Amino acid sequence: MRGRRPSLVFGLGRDLLLAAAAFGVSLLIVLSLQSFSTGQALRERSLDEAAQYVARNLQIGPDGHARLPAPPGTSWTLFGYPTVVFDRTGAVIFKRPEVLAATVVDALAEQRLRWGEKPHPLGTVRFFRATLGEQQIVGAALRTRPEEDERLILVFKDEQALDVLVNDVVRDFPFQSLRLILPLFAWLLLAGGLSVWRRTRPIARVSVIAETIGPQTLNLRLPEQDVPREVLPIVHSVNGALARLERAATAQQEFLRRAAHQLRTPLTILSARVAAVEDTELAGALRGDIGEISRIVSQLLQLNEIDALPDSGDSLADLGAVAEAVCDESTARAARLGVRLDLVQPDEPVLVRGDPNVIQVAVQNLVDNALQNAPIETAVTIRVATDGRVEVGDAGPGVPEALRGKIFEPFWSSDPSGSRPGIGLTIVTRIAERYRGDVAVGESPDGGALFTLRFSPVEVLPHEREKAAVASLPAGLARRRRSDALRRAAE
Repeated sequence: MRGRRPSLVFGLGRDLLLAAAAFGVSLLIVLSLQSFSTGQALRERSLDEAAQYVARNLQIGPDGHARLPAPPGTSWTLFGYPTVVFDRTGAVIFKRPEVLAATVVDALAEQRLRWGEKPHPLGTVRFFRATLGEQQIVGAALRTRPEEDERLILVFKDEQALDVLVNDVVRDFPFQSLRLILPLFAWLLLAGGLSVWRRTRPIARVSVIAETIGPQTLNLRLPEQDVPREVLPIVHSVNGALARLERAATAQQEFLRRAAHQLRTPLTILSARVAAVEDTELAGALRGDIGEISRIVSQLLQLNEIDALPDSGDSLADLGAVAEAVCDESTARAARLGVRLDLVQPDEPVLVRGDPNVIQVAVQNLVDNALQNAPIETAVTIRVATDGRVEVGDAGPGVPEALRGKIFEPFWSSDPSGSRPGIGLTIVTRIAERYRGDVAVGESPDGGALFTLRFSPVEVLPHEREKAAVASLPAGLARRRRSDALRRAAE
């Protein structure tokens, strides 16, 4: 069993969400890496500038005491980096702060000796990283030769210590970026969703119209206005197929109409010639066969006319009036067959969407089928329910459950001899589908077949009920009621 296919809007929205999420995460990662790289560059530049400042401004007094003035406009605390200066012999000639731990100085001296294995060019800065116990330090080393005295200047800091600016930027950037990216992400999703909805709205409109196309609406065409370029070829193809189907259906209807009318002439001639047959039994059998052929031809014409009828969608039918009209038409035949017709209907009209004359054809075929199968001295019941159901039940042999899906097929018959093939139930199915109803068969309380024709009831406003009650009558019943009204008026 196939799973339910997702809609185009859902698929586009999901893809947009995933793309936006991937874009947001990627942007945050790239910006974070960039901020880390920028922070590293700022830190190195700051260390470089500090080392260069020491090289330019370190002063050695006559007493051999070194001093380093603070940058103008600031203080040593704000200058910020611990500093150690070695001479060419490795002696410390300056350190700041004065209380700098001896272990730190020893570690830096060891670092200096390690660099001795790889010459350190004069006047260039070498950045380093060292471990002091559990402490990691980063710094810059500048080797200078002011006049004749070679010096090694080391400025450094604790790697975990917060810089005045750089570390704050690196640490807080991802969180600050989220405050900016999340609203932009939400706006992107909203704009993308609206764009997807606007672009797919013409496709949705086309699908709604396509759902209404059926055998009676082959003249409809899918709209091409505002349809996306990628979907337009499909719409063109469907409209072309509908045009071909409409031409084929029109040709078929015309063929059936002409064929049925052409068959009536030889049938009439046959009926006339049967009258001259002296064998009474043979003449009766021939008349029965001719009658059956005539009935099939009439049903073919009836089916053809039903398919060709336009459907405005505004017609209303009163199921109670339809059932009453069918009873009037079938009473004489039921009497000849020795069967009683019972009509059960509510007092109020039961209005459904559809042409009352066409729905009468459906109910008439159900009643004809019941009369054909009902035993003598039994009843055929026509029951109209307020929920839009018309039930026709008989006391005949019924329909086996295994055959209930086949009896609505054209020209299918349960008679092995095939002497009573027809399309009456096919006509009922076609009419039910035309007005978005359905027909089903089950078992009646009397043991026979119970056919149920279902339609959706229609609510009518109080001030329109009188007009709807008149318009929903079948033509034959409307004429009879007018005649009865005139006769009563004459009396």
